Amino acid sequence: MASEVKTTVALRTYEDYEKVVRIHLVPFFENMPLNQITQGQLNDFISSKHEDFAPRTINKMIFVIKTIFRKVEDEGKLNENPARRLRRRKQEQKEMAFLNREEIRLLLEASSPEYRPLFHTAIFTGAREGELLGLKWCDVELEEKVIYIRRAFDRGHYGPLKSPSSRRAIVITPELAKVVSEYKRSLEKNGDEDPVFQNKQGKPINKSNMISREFHPALERAGIRRIRFHDLRHTYGGINASMGVNPKIIQKQMGHSSITVTMDIYGHLMPEAYEGFGESFDSFTLKK
Repeated sequence: MASEVKTTVALRTYEDYEKVVRIHLVPFFENMPLNQITQGQLNDFISSKHEDFAPRTINKMIFVIKTIFRKVEDEGKLNENPARRLRRRKQEQKEMAFLNREEIRLLLEASSPEYRPLFHTAIFTGAREGELLGLKWCDVELEEKVIYIRRAFDRGHYGPLKSPSSRRAIVITPELAKVVSEYKRSLEKNGDEDPVFQNKQGKPINKSNMISREFHPALERAGIRRIRFHDLRHTYGGINASMGVNPKIIQKQMGHSSITVTMDIYGHLMPEAYEGFGESFDSFTLKK
């Protein structure tokens, strides 16, 4: 089962799931056969974690437990699934930050030339950081103005995307296509299998180094509050939503699993009524 999961989720996600099993489940149940575990024992396990762990972490444990028992049930090895009635704990939504037009301009102006194309692409595609770092030049069609999201890069490895819906084609603006084209010409290693965003050795960028050495210092130089790199993705979604772009288009561009996810995150930013698709994101310019 572990090998099957490993091929379907991102490396970080797999490592998180493996840690739940190794550090939490195995010690508590002491390798008890799955068909002997009861609903009451599962409830006791979850209750034992309340004081030491946040709802988000407990929900991850619940997800892993339900996934394991669902798999065993599908294989016909359980008469009754004891995890079926486990309920997720309520967790607070992380506060999102959005950059406005002036802040975007200031951030890009304050960014080092080597990393400005990465930040520009993050803001104007809404791609996740792992998806951006996983891009190869074979994924970028500048004439068609499309970037294909096919893999992610995390912890030194290329791996699968977060979910099937993450695999997508992102339509980009002419301005971004120009930025990426000029950036490509500046690189010595820009063959099809070379990473789009690369370090001085032509290898994929280390995410932690990028954030601590480039992103946060650029924010500081620009006089912008400390935000997460992931908030550049929210900036893209927020701008589209506030401009009245059809939420279905936003969903597809950002790789959300459903329109419900899109509306839950950005619905409050959308105009009350739509007429067509509203303004194109391409009309958003950084010019003063």
